[in-house]
Amino acid sequence: MKITYIKLVNIASLYTGSNVNTLELDFSNAHSNIILITGPNGCGKTTLESCLHPFAYNGSGDDRSSESLIIKKKDGYKEVHITNGIDEYIIKHFYTASGDSSHSVKS
Repeated sequence: MKITYIKLVNIASLYTGSNVNTLELDFSNAHSNIILITGPNGCGKTTLESCLHPFAYNGSGDDRSSESLIIKKKDGYKEVHITNGIDEYIIKHFYTASGDSSHSVKS
């Protein structure tokens, strides 16, 4: 299985670290199975890495922060494309703000 695309919208740690509301990466034309992601400390590398899965929430992959996945009072979005041979899976999660710090999720 190979991740070919990811889009993240209003992810709290990415906004805190890099002032980025939307991050979209397309790996579909990569010539290698190895992707190198670099940057200064605190810019969101670990957040990006912890979002590279098909699930709605990251779980306990990065326990360094108690920050919510999505920016408070904003809607969020996560889309991941995964290929397995000729099969392609497109997973979309919609995070709708409800209250001050919680979100409802539809996938």
